[in-house]
Amino acid sequence: MANVSAKFHMGNRTKASFDGVVDPDGAEGYVFSGTVKATCMLDRSSTGFKNKVILGHSGRSVGHTDLELYPEGAEENVIPVEGRGRRAKNEKVEFLIGMNTGLSGQMSFGETVYVAPGGPPQKISLFFTKSKFNVSFEGTAWADGPTGYVIQGQLIPASSTTDSYVSEYGTFGYKPSGGSWQYETTKFREPKQILIRGSRKEGADLSVIVGNTTGSCNTYKYGDESSLSLPLEF
Repeated sequence: MANVSAKFHMGNRTKASFDGVVDPDGAEGYVFSGTVKATCMLDRSSTGFKNKVILGHSGRSVGHTDLELYPEGAEENVIPVEGRGRRAKNEKVEFLIGMNTGLSGQMSFGETVYVAPGGPPQKISLFFTKSKFNVSFEGTAWADGPTGYVIQGQLIPASSTTDSYVSEYGTFGYKPSGGSWQYETTKFREPKQILIRGSRKEGADLSVIVGNTTGSCNTYKYGDESSLSLPLEF
C-alpha cells in the first residue's frame, strides 16, 4: 500500500481532494480506495450541465481512466471511491483531480501526484499447535515503499475438543527488523480478518509468528519465527 493525496482548489469554496491508498494488483495493475471531498459554489442553474469532479488515474505510460463525480449543494460532499487500473511493470501510478470550473464547463486540474504501489505480495503461512489448541495465519505481506509495509490475512485459532475454552486465545505477532513485537489477538473459534499498515526502517525485513495461551497460567507459547523480505519491485 502507498498513501496518495491529490488536490485542486479555486478558492476556499470551490475545491476538491482525494485521499486514499494504492496497492499493487500484479506486476501490471493497481487498485485504490479512499475519499473524495468536493465543494463547489459555482451556479450552474442557467447552464445545460452540472458541477463535475474528475479523478484521473493511470500508469504513466497508459491513458488516464477518469472517475466522474457530481457534487451537489453548497456544502462539502464526501464521497467514498475505489477503482483499479493498468500500468507497465514497476511503473508508478499517477493521480490528479479537477473540476469543471470554466464558463462552458471546461475542466481545470491540480498537480499530478505519482505513487509507487509496491512490490509483489509475499505469502505468509504459519501454524502452531500445543496441547488441544492450534492457531494458524494465512495471508500476504508487501512493501509500502522502502519505509512501509502491509499485512493482510486471517488469524484462525481452534481447538481439537468440543468444549468451550473462553479464556483461550490465539495471536499473530509481527515486527520490522529492529522494531518491537506487536500483536493481533482473538478468542478461540473466532477467526479474525487482519489488515495492518505499518512503518519500518528503509528496506527492513519483516518477522512474523503465531502463538496461543497454552503456557503456564495462560501465558503464550509460540511457534517458529518466520522472516520475510519485501521487494519494492516486481
